[in-house]
Amino acid sequence: MGKIFNKPKESEEPVTEEEQAQPTAAKTQFAKEFNKLNSIRDILFGENMQEYQKEFDEIKSIIRDNQERTDNRISDMRTEIMDKISALDDSINSRITKTEESLSEKIADLKDAKADRRALATMFTDIARQLDS
Repeated sequence: MGKIFNKPKESEEPVTEEEQAQPTAAKTQFAKEFNKLNSIRDILFGENMQEYQKEFDEIKSIIRDNQERTDNRISDMRTEIMDKISALDDSINSRITKTEESLSEKIADLKDAKADRRALATMFTDIARQLDS
């Protein structure tokens, strides 16, 4: 079934200043206790915390240095790979051009060879006619 919600009635008495101050007082008390706890922690673990902080800072520095070196290596490798790809592209294009030129020369030679055959055939036909006459 449906839930019943209790709505505040407008006729209820307003909250007094003392009641409003209680949450603020609780917050202030909590802040004081928290500061005391921090002070105790610093007294007990102060030197260790400073050492830990120093070690963390050193580790962060090492991580940053490694990240920078890694980024530089990646950049260098990217440049090297792009250069090699460009050289490979040039090499392939050069080989394709040489192959096309070679094929063109061979095709021209074959056309010449065919032309010579036709010329020979024509010449043999002429010789055969002359012999028959």
